[in-house]
Amino acid sequence: MYAAHFRSLEKIISKLQTHSAFRIYTFYHGIKNIFRRNIYSINEVKTSLQLYKVGFTLSTWRLILINPDSEEKGREKEAEWRKERLISHYISLAETAMKEGDILKAENLLEKALKVSDEIRTVGVTSVYEMLATIAFKSGKISEATQLLEEAIAKLTSSNSKEDKNMLINFSLKLARLYENEGKNDLAEMGFRNCIACQKNKYLSGSHDEETTALWINSLFWYGKFLAQKKRYSEAKQCFESAYLLIPHVKSIGQEQAMVTLYNMGEMSFATGDNETALKHLLNAVIIGKSFKSSDLPIYYNKIGLIYLHKGILNEAKRWCTNGLEASKRHYNKSIKKESEDCLREIERLNNKKNKPRKKDE
Repeated sequence: MYAAHFRSLEKIISKLQTHSAFRIYTFYHGIKNIFRRNIYSINEVKTSLQLYKVGFTLSTWRLILINPDSEEKGREKEAEWRKERLISHYISLAETAMKEGDILKAENLLEKALKVSDEIRTVGVTSVYEMLATIAFKSGKISEATQLLEEAIAKLTSSNSKEDKNMLINFSLKLARLYENEGKNDLAEMGFRNCIACQKNKYLSGSHDEETTALWINSLFWYGKFLAQKKRYSEAKQCFESAYLLIPHVKSIGQEQAMVTLYNMGEMSFATGDNETALKHLLNAVIIGKSFKSSDLPIYYNKIGLIYLHKGILNEAKRWCTNGLEASKRHYNKSIKKESEDCLREIERLNNKKNKPRKKDE
């Protein structure tokens, strides 16, 4: 009789061949041991087999075994997911508060998000730091903004995740600009140069994605602005030129940024005494600006007029400054309008001086 039941068990086991050898081994030898020890009656064995079959069905054909470590990991993952969701909720509410102009409410919500985060590493947490730093900067709290970015960078650095590398550069670039604002020029320059070197290395190693390239362009551009402020015009010019050459490789960068970069290239050329190159860059910028009807065109017209004035070509200077005056009126730009008027007055003064008859020597 027992032999017949063993044969029945062999048939059941043969149907379970699709499962791992370990599970079959556990099932088969566990049942054999029951018979060897004569612990259960035949009816009890049948009942056990029925329960075992139900267990397979309910657990997708897995043995019903509770692993304490697995349960603990599951609880940890669920807790982390809940934290991430709550952080995301706080960020969403903070963004709405900022749009409504309630900065204090936004700040409180973001601080709550930081408390929830503890040691969790998510994109949301670093976004919280960035938003708080932006609020602090706009409120004139430069030191606080700097500290927040430093904390965010430390968090990203400790994560050592590939996904965070560009975000780390983004934060480092903003921090460099804050250092510049605080007058910490050595730290600022070190930050700018580090950002440029990192993005250049990534690009040359084959990372030609838009985010990596755009960050390289931005690093070059803001370092160029930093150098221009320090009157290091030749170095600044090289930065702007390098940035401009990369712009066509990034679809997300619009014509406006290309136009602005050309303007800065023109300014640096003018500052180094290369008037012809300055005019070339500015005229190219005007062509781009006209293609999307830029409201900044009056600035470019005046700059071109100023260069012609410097060259002594007064007719061209007058033409461009007049264009600047008319365009500034259309765009209601009072400061640029005044700049155009000042330029035209200087041209008129020089023309009067030029046309004034000389007195005959007595």
